[in-house]
Amino acid sequence: MLHGSCVTPDGRDCVVLLGPSGAGKSTLAAAFLARGWGVVTDDCAVVRPAVDGFAVAHAYPGLRLNPRSLRLSGARGLVPAGTATGEAKTRLVPTGRDVPASPSHPALLAFVTLGHAADRRAREAPLGALSSAAAGVELLRHSFHLNTRAEREQLIDRVLSLAGACPVVRLPYDHSAAGLDLARREIEALLSTPGRQGTSLMSGFAVVVRRTGEPVPTGVIDVMRNSLLHRAPDGVEVAARDNVAVVSGRLHATPEARFERQPHECGDGTWFIADARLDNRAEVMGWLGWSRPAASTSDVELLAAWYERAGKRAA
Repeated sequence: MLHGSCVTPDGRDCVVLLGPSGAGKSTLAAAFLARGWGVVTDDCAVVRPAVDGFAVAHAYPGLRLNPRSLRLSGARGLVPAGTATGEAKTRLVPTGRDVPASPSHPALLAFVTLGHAADRRAREAPLGALSSAAAGVELLRHSFHLNTRAEREQLIDRVLSLAGACPVVRLPYDHSAAGLDLARREIEALLSTPGRQGTSLMSGFAVVVRRTGEPVPTGVIDVMRNSLLHRAPDGVEVAARDNVAVVSGRLHATPEARFERQPHECGDGTWFIADARLDNRAEVMGWLGWSRPAASTSDVELLAAWYERAGKRAA
């Protein structure tokens, strides 16, 4: 059970918006409602295991909004259903655009945790995937904690399992018309990535080289980054230099992968990129005369050193 609002574009899939009180969860949910999305629940999201991942249970479909938030969201057709206790907010229920009755629990595609953005004049929102560890901490932060020690331990186990299976992304966001529209578009871009449903988590990278010699546009880099967010549970790295941009999605399949950085920069400045696992590490280390601790040496470092030593013969 998480402190968050949940919206769905089609009644089948959904995204949960997380954040502390006043972060703008309900306002952003209302903005999606104005775009034809449905509201699954507001302020309290119950996440349950499903056959192909996790799903969110339908609950109270209304939104707690103050007049300014309602105006910013652009939502229409909301009927007052009472005043939120102790707050200057009104409970508003959508009419005619409620979430479809079937399926009863839409599939959870991603969590988006909302943070404050000091300056929303930037043209793009830095939507970024969290590592599994950071995602677990973030989900625990927004969980409703139970009382007994046994229940707390169960909660931690469930949250860590959820963090490893479902993408958690952080989105700086503020309560302004521009910030609201930007956040909505970023989330729509994340969820519209082809093949997101039913795909496995994995590592991978994308590279763009401009033959004109010009820098790769920020918008192109954002598209590459967003295409990897739903697949990379341990974060997405971006590097750009001259006319080249590299986006690397990370999945820590081995203990040493935690120390991996992509692209790896060789001694002469060459970028070395590899989405690979090295099974004969000890043999390669012996051949290279490697002196650094094996536990903190990534496979990419070894492959790059091998390439520097042997050149094209390393392939």
